Amino acid sequence: MTESAHILVVDDDSGIRRLFQQLLTSSGYRVATSGSGEEALAYLDLVTPDLILMDLNLPGISGIEAISRIKADTTKPFIPIMLVTARSDQSSKVQGLDSGADDFVVKPVDLTELQARVRALLR
Repeated sequence: MTESAHILVVDDDSGIRRLFQQLLTSSGYRVATSGSGEEALAYLDLVTPDLILMDLNLPGISGIEAISRIKADTTKPFIPIMLVTARSDQSSKVQGLDSGADDFVVKPVDLTELQARVRALLR
């Protein structure tokens, strides 16, 4: 069992949120979920997770905007952010990484690879 790191999963698709929550919880992580960028930012006002998995395409505030705001908040410690999105074009990858994301994974995600990337970002 891994140490109990706290992970926030931000995705507008409830099925993806549920899948990631089950996968990560079974790996020993504490998992919270959010369906929008606004909801994620409100959650971060209360709790600082150890890692955020963020979709690009969110209702309201996009994943890019949410990441930019998170990384601009100097009152928070460094929080690694992994973009998990269906957008695989080069410009989305560059824009995501330039906004402050630390990793970029394209859906559909290989769950074993996702777990390995989560472990790497939590090291």
